[in-house]
Amino acid sequence: MRTTQSFWMLGCLLCTVVTTVPARAAGGRIFDHRVRTTDAYLNALLRDAVETSPTIRALVDRLEHSDVIVYLIRENLSAAGLEGKTTFIAARGDVRYLRIGIAWERAPRRHVAAIGHELRHAVEIADAPWVVDELTLEREYERIGRARASHFPARKAFDTDAAMEAGNRAWKEFDAKSADD
Repeated sequence: MRTTQSFWMLGCLLCTVVTTVPARAAGGRIFDHRVRTTDAYLNALLRDAVETSPTIRALVDRLEHSDVIVYLIRENLSAAGLEGKTTFIAARGDVRYLRIGIAWERAPRRHVAAIGHELRHAVEIADAPWVVDELTLEREYERIGRARASHFPARKAFDTDAAMEAGNRAWKEFDAKSADD
């Protein structure tokens, strides 16, 4: 059942990637599409965050040199009380696919904080080549993270201090940029 859902989700996401626009770092470097979105708002926000937040720029750069492809989407996470959520989609060949959902009903700086937090999780997964499915992902987070309450009964939920710190830094960096405008 989960495998069928993973294939379906992967197929849907791959079909929507056609209009993906690359993010640019400071200095005009175009990233190689490892962090993808078809959402115009998230694309613009990601570009701005990469330019203004050294934390997000470093996370995106790290992912650009990995075997992980991240699909960034906005979704309704209010019922779950979440700002963001990282989900393992599939591993095919030498590529692993993740989906990062960002709570759509939040303010831009909260989106940036959630993106920083969730991209840190993506880097944690990139740094663990043995993570190739939901089971190995759960085992890795049992090792490096700590369990937290889950609003999804069928799943365990974990977090890491590094992801929390990345989100906080991204918030402050983006907030400082906003204050300068």
